[in-house]
Amino acid sequence: MCKHFQGGKNMIKNYEQLEEYKEELRNVLNQTTKLVDPAMELVIYPSISRTYELCFLKDKKQIDLDKNFIFYFEKEFKKISKTNSIISNGFYQMNYIDNRIYVSYPRKELDYKIASFHQEPVFQEALIRARSFGNSTGLSSIEGINNFIDTYGEVDLIQIGEAKMQMQMSKIIEMISKENIKFISISGPSCSGKTTTANKLRIGLMSIGLNPLRISLDDYYYLPSQCPLNPDGTKNLESIDSLDIKEFQKEMISLLLGKETNLRTFHFKDKTADFNRVAKLNPNQPIIIEGIHGLNPKLWEGIDSSIIFKIYISPQPQISITNLKPFPFSEARLLRRLVRDEISRSTSFEETFSMWSKVREEEFETIYAGEENANFVFDSFYPYELSVMKELATPNLMNFRKTSPYYEYAQSLCANLKQIKTIDIKKIPVNSTFREFIGGGLYKG
Repeated sequence: MCKHFQGGKNMIKNYEQLEEYKEELRNVLNQTTKLVDPAMELVIYPSISRTYELCFLKDKKQIDLDKNFIFYFEKEFKKISKTNSIISNGFYQMNYIDNRIYVSYPRKELDYKIASFHQEPVFQEALIRARSFGNSTGLSSIEGINNFIDTYGEVDLIQIGEAKMQMQMSKIIEMISKENIKFISISGPSCSGKTTTANKLRIGLMSIGLNPLRISLDDYYYLPSQCPLNPDGTKNLESIDSLDIKEFQKEMISLLLGKETNLRTFHFKDKTADFNRVAKLNPNQPIIIEGIHGLNPKLWEGIDSSIIFKIYISPQPQISITNLKPFPFSEARLLRRLVRDEISRSTSFEETFSMWSKVREEEFETIYAGEENANFVFDSFYPYELSVMKELATPNLMNFRKTSPYYEYAQSLCANLKQIKTIDIKKIPVNSTFREFIGGGLYKG
């Protein structure tokens, strides 16, 4: 059963209004649920995609919801929409499928317009894994994380996070070992952990007798004079059309045929390219491909899909701030980028904020379209990372002046981090993927 609603004219114009709108919508949904049955509990989890949040209904009686729920929701929403709250000026879309509620709302990255709804089975599977991990460890909320630190200590919290990553890595290695895989393609949005994960996967495959060749898609950027342009005349470096796909495919096919191949290398410092890197594959030697366009079908045209294992990596924080307020996916990556860019690139928080909207817009256009092509979705979120980010990010976030266009966003991040306990950063292992964002890691690129 599927039911779709859409409200009136969208008047949401800023981040603060959007957050108010989402809070109102969640409250309505929760109140409506209790109208159907007082014993029913609504649990809202962060979006498994960029288009909606997934709401699970925990009903002690395990009754099957029917269209009565839809009726009550519509009735209550109409009641609230007559008030002066921001929700009356917004719009929403709700899909009710198999006792799950998918609520779509305006996206900041889409100029506060609602994204088109579509289900994502691969991501739903990943969400279930993340939920199961959080529920079994008690790490599904900020309160749960704090209780864990008090009970077991921060070292155990850190080690559980590392164990979570290793379990996923072991699963991937197991899946690859059972198939005739020639290419392992790793893709994901900014600050998802692609680089370190690719390095760790290479080591993991070496431990079972394989010796993967690692290739970065960054080496296939066109020269600046050949790059496609944005409508404003600037160079579009995020589009897959900025890559020399023909050269990439030529080299990959040459390697598959067992030929000695001159691989392209792009030098970002002086924006030049050469072919001084020579490689030849041994029998059964796979190739690890890393880059934001790794799951784009255009990249793999003409190559048998059965020999490609595709990994999509992104932090999926199944952490509830409150029952009706999940910690957003994108904010986990934003915090990573704020801290990483300041530490490794001397980029201020203000500068990173100024770029973030554009980064997110480009992700919608270039990355997310291929995510459902993945064979495995890797959740790179560590249960301890918000405790780290609180210490590293909060001082700079608190320094934003009220006159800054990013003040409200910075304050919102601070509020979400306020209640969580901090941990000793020095205790995080040097081989942790999380070191990619806070420095001090073994892997440099």
